[in-house]
Amino acid sequence: MSNNLTALFLHIMLMIIIKTCYMPSIMLAIFLIMIQLNIHLTTTTTYGQIHRHLDEIAVPASTCNPLDKESLLQLATNFHNLNWSASIDCCSWDGITCDDKRNRVIELSLPLKGLAGAIPFSIQNLTFLSLLDLSRNLLSGPIPNGFFSSFKNLEIVDLSYNTLSGELNQILPAICTNSPDLAVIDFSNNLFNGNIPPNFSTCSKLRVLSLGYNEITGGIPIDIGGAQLLQYLSVPDNFLTGEIGESITNLTNLKSVVLFDNFLTGSVPSNIGKLSLLERLELQSNKLTKTMPFSLMNCTKLQVLNLRSNYLFGRLADLDFSKLSDLRVIDLGVNQFTGLFPRTLFSCKSLIALRLSNNMLQGEVFTDVLELPSLTFLGLSNCTLKNITKTLSILSNHTKLTTLILSNNFFNETLPDVGISGFIHIKVIGLGGCKLFGKVPSWLRSLTTLEILDLSENHINETIPGWLHTLPNLFSLDLSNNSLSGSFPVELTKLQALSPQMLDHANSSKLELPLFVAPANNTYLRYNLIVNLPPALYLNGNQLKGEIPTEIGHLRLIHILDLSNNNFSGKIPESISNLRNLEELDLSHNHLSGVIPGSLTKLNFLSSLNVSDNDLQGVIPTGGQFDTFLNQSYANNPGLCGSPMQRSCNSPSALRNFTSGHKDGPHDALIDGLTVGICVGFTITLICQAWWIFCKKPY
Repeated sequence: MSNNLTALFLHIMLMIIIKTCYMPSIMLAIFLIMIQLNIHLTTTTTYGQIHRHLDEIAVPASTCNPLDKESLLQLATNFHNLNWSASIDCCSWDGITCDDKRNRVIELSLPLKGLAGAIPFSIQNLTFLSLLDLSRNLLSGPIPNGFFSSFKNLEIVDLSYNTLSGELNQILPAICTNSPDLAVIDFSNNLFNGNIPPNFSTCSKLRVLSLGYNEITGGIPIDIGGAQLLQYLSVPDNFLTGEIGESITNLTNLKSVVLFDNFLTGSVPSNIGKLSLLERLELQSNKLTKTMPFSLMNCTKLQVLNLRSNYLFGRLADLDFSKLSDLRVIDLGVNQFTGLFPRTLFSCKSLIALRLSNNMLQGEVFTDVLELPSLTFLGLSNCTLKNITKTLSILSNHTKLTTLILSNNFFNETLPDVGISGFIHIKVIGLGGCKLFGKVPSWLRSLTTLEILDLSENHINETIPGWLHTLPNLFSLDLSNNSLSGSFPVELTKLQALSPQMLDHANSSKLELPLFVAPANNTYLRYNLIVNLPPALYLNGNQLKGEIPTEIGHLRLIHILDLSNNNFSGKIPESISNLRNLEELDLSHNHLSGVIPGSLTKLNFLSSLNVSDNDLQGVIPTGGQFDTFLNQSYANNPGLCGSPMQRSCNSPSALRNFTSGHKDGPHDALIDGLTVGICVGFTITLICQAWWIFCKKPY
């Protein structure tokens, strides 16, 4: 043991001499001493252990540079939640990193710290910074003039997810000019405006340029090809105009081009095939025209291709998608592509999401689709497809499919009631707008994973089957605008996913492609998670009759209830006030009577109410969300009065309408009884007074 300790001590001394003196004679002397002592290190003593001992003994603790510490303390006066202590070495503060040689602050990383207000100018004094990360805070206002002029070593700057402002054409040139090693610029999710400046040759080492979700105008600079090392170009959701241009194809290191939600025109660059490393191309929601370039098929590493919502045309079947073996997601929807379904897509065995909706494609779904083993999302709506029975028979055998959107196809065919089995993992089925005949198919009752069902705008008749409530995960049901008859089935009020016992009615997994939903023909809403779709029941536009069951109050997780344009009668159930999550309630165009329950004012999330075109009477409730509804919410109910209608409840017309439309009920009987009682009592009182006067009269 003593020999080991002695050996360890000599090794430590030896390393100190080597690090401080670097003299061969001293090294030799120590070596000779060790030989004379005949001491050897045991196998349990490693060089790593020696080096750790050496660091503990010979290297003093780093001390923050006084100038940097003063600048940081000034920063802390602006952001009190940093909790930096002046008595502690600033190199050990949260978010601070110093270099080992000069003890200068080289990294200021303060994401998600709740920092609010303007960027303090004192940061500019940290002249040795290589990383500046102030992302995901509450910073606002313009970046101070000349802010980046003092940074010579900056490599990464991340100011994303704030509300900072300023003109990019004044900010970006200073960064690249003063920091030639700059590799990452992330200004996304702010309020920056102006143009993307030219002179990208000064950003020769730039690898990431992320400017998305701002207010940037102008076009993509022609000289963007000067940033030869650029790998990620992301400028979505701005106001970019003009053409993408061919110069972008000179950036042969590009892996990702994300320019969606702009106003870009022209075509997809014809030489885009030069980008052999490209993995992601997202140009959706622009104004691109012409055909898809054949060279795009040379981007063999492509994983995501999204050209949705443009004006592209041509025959998709002329393109050879078989080269894109890594392709996982493709969305070419809402364009003007024609011809048959491109069968070469079935060679892309990695596909998990495929959408060709809203094009002018023709034909039927091929059995080849089963050769895509990982496919979970399939959207082929509005493609003039035919033969729904064959299509459902094929697709039901796909074991991975979770989302199937086939709306606006198979016009005037008959929806098969039996003979379909499978869909073992299906969560979303969209067959709206197909004008299909038949009834709600019985094969649906076996789909225990189903969460969203859209059969709207068809010719489906008969009654609503009560067995729908046995689908344990169904939280959005759209049967609107059909020919359904009968009453509101009480069983439907037992939908498990809309009851308080089923809070986890859907998982929060992200959809491979977003769903676009247009409720009541309004603007399309985008949903990236199934769980974000509102729990809803759409039965409007049918021939349903009878009373709305009081059990409807059991659907306590529902957000949207639309029973409009039917033949419902009776009163509005008081139990609707139990639907505390309700946001939209539409009972218009029915034959409902009685009063509007005052308890509905307890619905604190109710943002839309429509009870127009009924036979309702009485005073419109006030308070809560009811104070925000306008006259049209109550129109064409002659018996209603009060705000916001221009009809006073004391006016003769209101009283006349109230009495003319009066129908007996429990409260009406009580009022009638009180009226009769008062009249009888008054009559008896008069008779008694007359008798008393008569008896007192002297003869």
